[in-house]
Amino acid sequence: MATGDKDDFLTRIKSLLPRWFVDVSPVLNALLSGFSFTQAFLYSLIGYAKLQVRIKTATNGWLDMIAADFFGNAVFRKLGQSDSSFRSKIIIELFRERATRSAIIKILTDLTGQTPDLLEPQRANDYLALGGYNTKPLSYNGVGAYASNIAPYQAYVVAYRPTIASGLIVSDADIYAAIDSVKPVGTIVWTRIVDRPYTYSVTNAAAIPIPLMSMASAPLPDGKVLSCGGDARTGTVVASAQIYDPNSDSWTNVSPMPIATEGHRAVSIGGGKIFVCGGGDLRSGYQTSYIFDANLNNWQQKTSMPAINEKFSISSMQDGKVFMCGGYLNTGATGNTYIYNPNLNIWTAMAAMPIKVHSHAACMLPNGKILVCGGVDDFNRASANAYIYNPITNSWTQAASLPVKIYGHTLSMLPLSGLAILIGGLDETNKNILHTPSNGRIYIYDYKTDMWSFNSSFTGVKFLHSASVLGNGSSILVCGGYNDGIFESTNIYTQK
Repeated sequence: MATGDKDDFLTRIKSLLPRWFVDVSPVLNALLSGFSFTQAFLYSLIGYAKLQVRIKTATNGWLDMIAADFFGNAVFRKLGQSDSSFRSKIIIELFRERATRSAIIKILTDLTGQTPDLLEPQRANDYLALGGYNTKPLSYNGVGAYASNIAPYQAYVVAYRPTIASGLIVSDADIYAAIDSVKPVGTIVWTRIVDRPYTYSVTNAAAIPIPLMSMASAPLPDGKVLSCGGDARTGTVVASAQIYDPNSDSWTNVSPMPIATEGHRAVSIGGGKIFVCGGGDLRSGYQTSYIFDANLNNWQQKTSMPAINEKFSISSMQDGKVFMCGGYLNTGATGNTYIYNPNLNIWTAMAAMPIKVHSHAACMLPNGKILVCGGVDDFNRASANAYIYNPITNSWTQAASLPVKIYGHTLSMLPLSGLAILIGGLDETNKNILHTPSNGRIYIYDYKTDMWSFNSSFTGVKFLHSASVLGNGSSILVCGGYNDGIFESTNIYTQK
């Protein structure tokens, strides 16, 4: 029995009755229980109403009413936002610092998860570290490039949009409104909104147990990476498989593939399973398909590919299916496209690529479309072409061409930024010169602007290597490959 419940009210009512009523009276108890239930319900409503008049305890629509009372339409609950999160937002806005420089920085940081850049021409400290000159793109029509008094009561802000990984949905209009809500009255804040530029680093990792090229790799749900098969360049194609653990920086051998193969491809299909298909043994190609189950450490054969194929590209899709295109058949390059359904274990032919190509690369973009680029065409020429496949319309469109004609590279999409990272490969100049080192370049594709940019180059990036995104969503494991000899080195490319 708790204060205010039905039993509590029943005891209270019975204590008010004359003493001639006996303690055991079923009919009387039933009648009084009805009254007690009503009183307990009313008492609970009073308690609920009391909770809703305070921000700390208000819930559901009452929190929305409180926000509307204080802020009008300026503060509202986002789709799916919890009471706890929305309550914190209301409290932050109630006691937010306003009319100061730090208020602008704080509100933009809270909103986007990114610290903005802010300069005030009349504030010499903003420019001293820059030698008196603003090297950042914060000026407007030349004003603000130097510390001066010609722009009083003004500031220049670069606000950064949230990263894809943050999950925050913030429009440019939200950013402008946030600045207006805290900036001092009578001031002008010139604002530029951009995506945060990323920095990159490359570190060494534990070497793969066997020096290999043309192997396949794919990430597992626990953040580890499976690598399987490959060409040992001793005239030997291997069936070995191993898993890399980024936490311990170590490799562990697992059950080998049913067949030795190189030039095959692998992709994660969820549930600790990796789909592996195609390839060959340096003499003939395969059309076999397998699924490696990391939970059971075994391989299961699946429906064969529609044709013998190697050096094709493969990518996961948002609906859990597998996208495959291009490749090398016995007759040369192909532009055939197929989608494999792991649940139904069937292959379905889709719209063919605009060109026939092999040794290219592909990855899924954040919008669910597939980016395919580079490779060698059916005239044995390296290609700089890039295309985007739309699964909804089953159609191809041309994207911005690569800066170089390249093949034997890898392409990975990093969830942290939504950018596609192209690593390594050979360009047209070095095509068919096996003992010439790979170009070691890294290019970045931004699907929002349809633009490629050169990032960096470093020793260790190879040709016919493998690349897999690690569990942190910002790093790529690059291992094996060919660079003037077999290299067993492993590198981790990290976006910050």
